[in-house]
Amino acid sequence: MAYNDPKREINYDITEVHGDSDIISNEKVETKKKSWRNKLFGESIKYKTKEEKTFVRKLDFWLISWTFIAYLIKSIDQANVSNAYVSGMQEELNFKGHQYNLLESFFKIGYSIALVPSQIMLNKIQPAYWLSSCELIWGILTALCAVPKNNPNGLYAIRFFMGIFESSSWPGIIIILGNYYNKEELALRIGLFQTSSYVGAMFTGFMQSSIHTTLNGKQGLSGWRWMFIINGLMTIVVAVSGFFIVPDTPENGGAKYWMNDDDRRIALERMERAGRKTKRNMTLKTFISTFTDWKTWSFVLIFAVKGWTIAPNYFNLYLKSLKNSDGSKTYTISQLNTIPIGGNALQIISLILFTKLASIFGHSLEFIIFQGLLAFFANVSLAVWPSSRSYQHACFFIMQFTEAIGPFQLTYMAEVFSDSPEKRAICTGITVVFVYANVAWQTIYLWPANEAPRYKYAYKVSSAYIAISIIGTIFYYYYVYKPAVERNENLQRKREEEENLGTLTD
Repeated sequence: MAYNDPKREINYDITEVHGDSDIISNEKVETKKKSWRNKLFGESIKYKTKEEKTFVRKLDFWLISWTFIAYLIKSIDQANVSNAYVSGMQEELNFKGHQYNLLESFFKIGYSIALVPSQIMLNKIQPAYWLSSCELIWGILTALCAVPKNNPNGLYAIRFFMGIFESSSWPGIIIILGNYYNKEELALRIGLFQTSSYVGAMFTGFMQSSIHTTLNGKQGLSGWRWMFIINGLMTIVVAVSGFFIVPDTPENGGAKYWMNDDDRRIALERMERAGRKTKRNMTLKTFISTFTDWKTWSFVLIFAVKGWTIAPNYFNLYLKSLKNSDGSKTYTISQLNTIPIGGNALQIISLILFTKLASIFGHSLEFIIFQGLLAFFANVSLAVWPSSRSYQHACFFIMQFTEAIGPFQLTYMAEVFSDSPEKRAICTGITVVFVYANVAWQTIYLWPANEAPRYKYAYKVSSAYIAISIIGTIFYYYYVYKPAVERNENLQRKREEEENLGTLTD
């Protein structure tokens, strides 16, 4: 007789039983080795059938892999601007005063204008066609960033239209993940997906440093121009693959090329058990009801305010502004591109570590509060501006270790609006609009390039943002999210009772 000890993960082969006690003879001890996937995704989640477990693995392979690569490429594009700026673009295009900040502002204005309409289109057009088409266009625009000469005016227009087409990506992917993963699975998947942003930032640092060394001057083009061209080509390749990989919602047929009928059935059953509807049916009434719902604006408060704390985005400029006692620059171009990679690594670690711990222990609020306190401490420290450069560096790195707050907040929102994919899409769109709309003016007035490294108000305002977000998240957790969980669990129990009653009747 075989006995599995789940605590010790050891199999015993029990061949004799004497009296009231089990005597183990001919003991065969075999330690189970967990695969890397089991260690990463965790097997504490109980699946109803072996087929469901197989489907989730299939989902992870196709959906998480594609979203990771797609957003990694997008992140390389966004990081390219600051890397290009410190790698020769500033001098070649004659940037002056606030002009660098205007680059980000034009991008964010385009992003903010198009974001909600893009979410509406995502509910009207199959995601495979909409997301992939938008990515294809911004890939072409990325390559065109290599064209402007002498001044940044042409780059402003390109960045504005890039913002319009990139606005579909992050919120669209978040909505797709919410259509396939339940509340126990979602935070970890969002965390893994968002690590692509920081892998991209790390990768672009290496790429820019390598390209500056090997391609700078080839065909008469500077290294930073080659970076935009290469990034644009990479984006186009990923966009084409999206036409075949990105799935529609479970209720609208899922993925055409890699899901079979059993996969679609399991996907529907999983979302039904989670009490989460996925059928696309956007109407004006849905938009108005979501826009006027206090639960929408309570989520905007906690998520957008945290999104306004953008100090880590200015680590490159902080490093570039540092000078030695003789007035020379402290860091070389290569160092400016590689030093921030350490911070990107911390962002990846924090996302995986905290979302994984939350999935193991079944608690997330404590990890949000812990990260919030770290971020608050780092921003307050920079607000008073310590004299030690090592301390300043440490504060930036500490802030980059607090990136797992967003995935937890998004999981809460998905549960609150589990009854409507349209509400989830609209709420996500409105929230990100507020993030980008506010950041658009912040980059000019709170983070002007000529005030680096010691910004007059930025760190003080960021400290206030974090305090508001953490206090708001505690309120949202207890008064919005928890009641929604109880509601969904009650509905699930009612459905199971009805199914069991029907089985007994038969």
